[in-house]
Amino acid sequence: RYERNFLSNDLQKYIRARSTARERDRLFYRRTTHAVQSSDIDDLNAEQRSLDSSLSQINDDVELGRAALFDLAVQKERLKGAHRNALSIINTLGISSSLMRMLQSREKNDRYIVFSGMTITLFILYLCIR
Repeated sequence: RYERNFLSNDLQKYIRARSTARERDRLFYRRTTHAVQSSDIDDLNAEQRSLDSSLSQINDDVELGRAALFDLAVQKERLKGAHRNALSIINTLGISSSLMRMLQSREKNDRYIVFSGMTITLFILYLCIR
């Protein structure tokens, strides 16, 4: 019984080894019969150069994005500092928040007055030229 199992295992190993060898030979035969032509190599080289160029451009774009993001972060910090300084100055001067709201609404009203004046002036000039 032991010898039969031993021989059976050896036979299976031999069959596997033989089938692997046949498969390897078949693959090598296919490779040698389909020789790569120089035009194929040139095409592959051109493709590799194109891929390298694309990768370089992508890396440049990524670096440009990182630089822009860093600049935005620096600018954000500067604006925060300016805002804090403005609030500090306003508090030092004693300007209240209600006065600030009134100034903002006054600015909005002044803007409407300026645009309406420009519109009326343009209309009068149009009438004069016509």
